[in-house]
Amino acid sequence: MAPSSVPVHSLGIAIDHRIRRLIQPVEYSPGDQAGKHISILNARGMALARSKEEIAVTAALASPGSTGGIAVILQQPRDNHPFQAGAEAVIAECDTLRALEEVFFVVSGGKLELLRDISVIDLLPYTSNDDWTKSTFEAAQSAIAAKKPDVVLCAGKKPLPKDLWDLKGDMFRLESMGVGAVFDKHPFTKIRNREGNWIKIRRVNGFHPSHALNYCSESSCLRQLLFLCVVETCAVYRTGSWNEEDWMTAFRERCSRVSHDSTNSRKFIPDYVDEYLKLEIPAAVFSIQQGAHDLYNQVISSGLPERLNDASLLFSRISHLTAEDRRQPKWAVNKNTKAIDRAAQETLKICEQSGWDTVPRFREHVVPVIQSLRQCVAGGEFDLKRTSQAFLTLAVTVEKTLGDILEKEKVNQAAMARLAADMGALGLGK
Repeated sequence: MAPSSVPVHSLGIAIDHRIRRLIQPVEYSPGDQAGKHISILNARGMALARSKEEIAVTAALASPGSTGGIAVILQQPRDNHPFQAGAEAVIAECDTLRALEEVFFVVSGGKLELLRDISVIDLLPYTSNDDWTKSTFEAAQSAIAAKKPDVVLCAGKKPLPKDLWDLKGDMFRLESMGVGAVFDKHPFTKIRNREGNWIKIRRVNGFHPSHALNYCSESSCLRQLLFLCVVETCAVYRTGSWNEEDWMTAFRERCSRVSHDSTNSRKFIPDYVDEYLKLEIPAAVFSIQQGAHDLYNQVISSGLPERLNDASLLFSRISHLTAEDRRQPKWAVNKNTKAIDRAAQETLKICEQSGWDTVPRFREHVVPVIQSLRQCVAGGEFDLKRTSQAFLTLAVTVEKTLGDILEKEKVNQAAMARLAADMGALGLGK
């Protein structure tokens, strides 16, 4: 698929141009036989005396009913899903499932959908409190073995005390290794089916989407990593292989550090403003101006696109919290107002950075967005929601600029290769 036909933003961020260029259409190709994974999950649900609505949703998420295809392993469904409203309502209400649906749809070129093409099976398939019995994991293991997926995205992990690890059976092989890790040397694994036969499975390491959407919701890099994991999954399904590039390895390692260093403590408006100031976007723009002769590498090394994405996410959160200010005591409102004033000053500083004007490739496309960002702060009012959107648009514009540079470089390299081949054929290269 040509990059121009791939969405430029999703999950609230501008998609990294290096990820967008890897996106290719991929369609689900049903296996030759019907799988028994849905009947296995149904039987487990009835054994646990779960409601018929929960059993039906579990079966729908594990669809399609044929063998092969792509499967996603998560941890366990929440006990407050609206099962009575059906599978589509459960997906719409759940950040994790909604994100998976959106990312797979984007990455597959609009070809793959949950419920129709992607099987989602939890390590613990039901909301029962019966977490500590071996049969709970055996149900998931038997279902996956019966499904025989072509590739599994391992995005779930169930922490257990060491003395209970044996309860997982073979399912530990399909657990996530953590944010940023890869099944480098051992992409294939085996699990036993109900008859005790080994089933070979190709796996891709992922992570639970809640890390990106909830625990580190203002760190756009984890949302990018979610896209990269799904791109890898679809590539393996489409071609049977994956080429890990150097930038991906470095990116995964940094995402791992971000996840490790994050805290799940409650944050308030001043905390988010502090995070915004720490992005140091003016300094990043200045560094690009200094190295404009090598714009692509300078922008990449500055981390500007990620900083802009982060700023968009931060302002989205600040805007949401500001709407709740009327319920805050006066001292908290005053503190929030001062913090937002600091954010406004920083935003004006970003708009006034000369680097936007002095870089020719930025001047045409980026400067109009900067003018739009300036309007968000003008007139004595700071429109936080519009500011979030302006930063997203700015991130999209920078990513598109980088993509254009990279594409032009590829075209030039191809032309040089053809020229060298022609010269060689004429004996001029000796």
